[in-house]
Amino acid sequence: MDKGLFDALTQSIAEMDQIGRGRRTPAHKADTASKQVKRIRALTKLSQAKSAKNARC
Repeated sequence: MDKGLFDALTQSIAEMDQIGRGRRTPAHKADTASKQVKRIRALTKLSQAKSAKNARC
């Protein structure tokens, strides 16, 4: 793996850990309107339960 890519990946992982521990706030947050969620579920043919399970972090 390219050293630059590896360094960026490890930095991203460290930031994710800090966010998860509440030591840092996310740089951005993705908000999806409920109509979009319903449309995505319909296109992927996922039930609400399976879609929610996949979306959990």
